[in-house]
Amino acid sequence: MIPAEPCPTASDLAAQLSGEPSAYFQRLHPWCIVCQIPPMRLLIICRFRKRPEAEAHLKILQQLTPAARYLILFDPAK
Repeated sequence: MIPAEPCPTASDLAAQLSGEPSAYFQRLHPWCIVCQIPPMRLLIICRFRKRPEAEAHLKILQQLTPAARYLILFDPAK
C-alpha cells in the first residue's frame, strides 16, 4: 500500500502562487539585492545565501541596467 502524502494547506498553496518566499527560505538566504524605486521604496530582486554570490549577481545587473540603482542588504530572520 502506498502511503498518502500530506495535502498542502490553502495558505501553503497561496504562498506558492503569490511568488513570495517562505520564512524558511528567507532565513536560509539573508543577503538580498534590492532595487530603489521612487519614492523611497525598495523592491527585493533576489536573495542569496552568501554575500559573494550577491556581489557577483549585482555586477551583472549593473551591466545590464546601468540606470537602475541596486543595493545589497543583509535581511536577518525575524
